[in-house]
Amino acid sequence: MFLQEYLLHKHFCVFDSRGFSNINVLEDLNIVKNWMSNGVCHGEPVCRPSDDMKIREDLEGRGRQGNSGYTLRKVNFVIFVVNACKLQQMREQHDVAALENLVLLYRCPYLTFMDDVPVVVMTHGDKLDPHECILARIFLGKLFGVSPVDQVFDIPCFTERTVHPEDVHAANDLALLKMLQLSLEQADTNLPCKEKFTYSIRGVLKSTSVQLGIWQLLYFVILFCLLFEIIITIIHSSKPTPWFRNIFKYAHKKPKRGH
Repeated sequence: MFLQEYLLHKHFCVFDSRGFSNINVLEDLNIVKNWMSNGVCHGEPVCRPSDDMKIREDLEGRGRQGNSGYTLRKVNFVIFVVNACKLQQMREQHDVAALENLVLLYRCPYLTFMDDVPVVVMTHGDKLDPHECILARIFLGKLFGVSPVDQVFDIPCFTERTVHPEDVHAANDLALLKMLQLSLEQADTNLPCKEKFTYSIRGVLKSTSVQLGIWQLLYFVILFCLLFEIIITIIHSSKPTPWFRNIFKYAHKKPKRGH
């Protein structure tokens, strides 16, 4: 009922939201639009206009009590979670409207970053037969138009039940790591360039150009001193030519005073 923030690292986190409805998809699209435009915050209540007044008042009151002091974060990538049991139920009942709403929500423009569509995580697959679980994964790939191998991840440990140490499975852990790796790689490409980094580069370039200018000026001064020393040495060591003599005469010639 509330947005939950899970800090996986000091540089990134994952948010979990309330499940969406397959009936009124327009409400869900408005909620998604608000999140993607304004950001998400831990403890923010997920209210729908179709919720009854008692639920709305309870959510808003509890949200105001625990929503202070948390950072408003921008969304850089989306992980689209689908319940395999509910998906199997839609298929068996031929609920075309619910499937169309699911596709409409997945293809929402606000969930897409350029050419990057959300990663799909299929949960509760452990409650289905292995054959049904495979068929559900393939069906999701065809439904969303993505690869069921590369972009649909079967992670049955994403359930409400408590995961005990003996329930941990290497295949599930590997699928979870691959999903997080793909999500982070896609999110990294959607991060804007930091202005601070740009300013630091400009500062380095500016200081470097100043240093180069100082060194060039120093080289010119040294070169001028060497040329001056060579000229003085030539003048004092050999007899000056008429051309040199005329120059020095003109330089030392005193102007006539007016009468």
